[in-house]
Amino acid sequence: MRKIIYLGLSFLLLATLITLHILGSKERVGYLSDFGMIERSKSNYIYNFRIGYYDKVFRNSDIYGVYLITNSLPEYIKEIKMKELGSPFGIIISDKIIKEEKIDNIKYILRLKNSLIIFVVIIVDFIILFDFIKFELLQLFIKLKNMYILISILFLCFLIMPNIIYRIFYKNFDHINYENRTLASKPILVLTNINEYPKKYEEYFNDYLPFRNELVKLKNLNDIFVFKNIISDRVLLGKAKWLFLKNVNSIGKYMGIERYYFTKEELEIAKNNLIHFRDELKKKNIDFILMVCPNKRFIYSEYMPDYIKRKSTKNDTDIFVEYMKKDIKVVYPKEELLKYKDKYQLYYKYDYHWNNLGAYIGYSELMKSLNIYVDNIDNVNIKSLNGNERYNFDIYNYNDIAYSLSLSGLKYYNDDKTYIISNYIIKNYETNYYISETNFSYNSKSCKNENNIMIIRDSYAMNMYDYIAMEFKQSEFIHIDTFKNENITEYNPDIVVFQLVEWDLKGRILNVMPNYKIEGINED
Repeated sequence: MRKIIYLGLSFLLLATLITLHILGSKERVGYLSDFGMIERSKSNYIYNFRIGYYDKVFRNSDIYGVYLITNSLPEYIKEIKMKELGSPFGIIISDKIIKEEKIDNIKYILRLKNSLIIFVVIIVDFIILFDFIKFELLQLFIKLKNMYILISILFLCFLIMPNIIYRIFYKNFDHINYENRTLASKPILVLTNINEYPKKYEEYFNDYLPFRNELVKLKNLNDIFVFKNIISDRVLLGKAKWLFLKNVNSIGKYMGIERYYFTKEELEIAKNNLIHFRDELKKKNIDFILMVCPNKRFIYSEYMPDYIKRKSTKNDTDIFVEYMKKDIKVVYPKEELLKYKDKYQLYYKYDYHWNNLGAYIGYSELMKSLNIYVDNIDNVNIKSLNGNERYNFDIYNYNDIAYSLSLSGLKYYNDDKTYIISNYIIKNYETNYYISETNFSYNSKSCKNENNIMIIRDSYAMNMYDYIAMEFKQSEFIHIDTFKNENITEYNPDIVVFQLVEWDLKGRILNVMPNYKIEGINED
């Protein structure tokens, strides 16, 4: 009787799962709404949006994730990207301004969320194993004396069944590449590579292992909540939930191990590279500034793990800046950040960037170097935003370190406050156009400064966009990796700022800057 009950429960759970899957797979009609413009250019308009539903039952929920059928979108929507797999929130790129409150007749389907599928599968497996292994199979082993055969069969079932489940419900599982690297391709077996084939296939198998992201997430959660540590070559678990980037070079610099510092010869080469860059710009009457943004670990060192000891609080960048200041105009806002770090949170807890407040201090120090007065951070109106308010203001959720652990979707790593300076909510500038995906051009409507500025930048400049764009007549933001001499001759800036975060300092100055061949801007 008990066996029948267990089998009945198992079939009922599986039948429910299959029924929900079939019902969710039906195409339904909804709409896009809650449009908020992020950026605009001559031909592109980028909006945040949310999926709305007419159906009162079949919509995004704890059971279902929602997936748009993209061929039901209007032709003027050139591209669409959802913020998370199964999320109702996303970004669209349109070739016209969207004036409507909603875009109607958008089709969508629903897919069961991974958590529900995994829960049901675990329950069914538990019921089957509890009933059959403990009672029927155990007796069968003894009676038939075929223990090894049955164990082999069970082993094969456990080996094969996850793959079958994974293939059937493939679209319901998480396939995002959180490691931001190129995954291994399936190798082809030929006689010339027979020795390398096992290794290459293992790499491929590991990258495409069924439930890989779910297993990685489970492993990381276990590390954090059980062992209070993260076994990772990319992330350090700090105190009070703070997360820090981890690699041998950056940790070595933090600890004060001198072999990771600039050598005397490298300092001299770096100085000559910067002087050459400055002098070539000077021939065109362009002012040059080097801006070095401090790493989070050097500002909030009290949240670093206790087992990482420092030999000295003076780091490699401090030595570099002291050496360069004799010849180069350098902005290095470390002291100001340290001054205000306890009064305000200046960096994101789960990301490696500074937030809007840290960026404002960096911006203030940059303006100070140009003899331009801006309000001290104590004299501006700071507003704290929760998740919904952040979305309404079209502000990106910075938790990239948690993302690299596959944990950015958890509420546990989405409780960091977002701060904005309300003086800059109304953007008194226009986006002229995109130079490329990572390069932007702005024109201020009511600037006090008639100069044009160009920031050769990395990602730390992003939270300074609003401040700089409102201060100067024309602002160009060119990514370090895409900068070309033509940018100087085309946009004719009065000021060029080479901005970079300190963990990239040595590589950018020694290896990237010379490749620009900046002398080309003065060749006829």
